[in-house]
Amino acid sequence: MELFSIKQVLGFGIFVEWLDYSASDSIIEAKTSQNERELWLFGRLHLVVSKERAYA
Repeated sequence: MELFSIKQVLGFGIFVEWLDYSASDSIIEAKTSQNERELWLFGRLHLVVSKERAYA
């Protein structure tokens, strides 16, 4: 379930969603790439900050 998303703010997109299933066993799990940063909280809350211009 998407809680909110901002398509473009200063060149970045911000997306937050709550999953019905657990996607991670860790309390906090972070992944970083050149164009995107992902954060999982409690295995279900998914936050993504991405450089939208990289995908345009």
